[in-house]
Amino acid sequence: MNFGVNKGRAPELLALLDEALDAGADITLDTYPYTPGSTTLAALLPSWAGEGGPEAVLARLEDADTAVRIRHHMEVVGADGCHGVPVEWDTVEISGVSDPALASYVGKTVRQSAEARGEESAQGRFNSIV
Repeated sequence: MNFGVNKGRAPELLALLDEALDAGADITLDTYPYTPGSTTLAALLPSWAGEGGPEAVLARLEDADTAVRIRHHMEVVGADGCHGVPVEWDTVEISGVSDPALASYVGKTVRQSAEARGEESAQGRFNSIV
């Protein structure tokens, strides 16, 4: 439910669950009791883009045609790494970085970080932050 396309749809989900329970289904749920999640940005990539480890991912991102294909899957189609939902860069917040030179981006969204770097940010552009 934490993706923008599902905003406001919790009552719909609860109604479906209530209906199933009333019909005798045995249902359990697991959810975060808060809005943020926790993962790496690489986890949002389409699975095919993440194959082969970090060096292979970086090589794909450095290839212009492949980077465009990755962006398309992440921002338009909805990559499997984001549960088939297009990534909303204005909601993905950077909580930590391994490179001290990028520390100023901690606490900012990917969109804000791209804008601070003077990079195109219309529905998230792949950039060196990712």
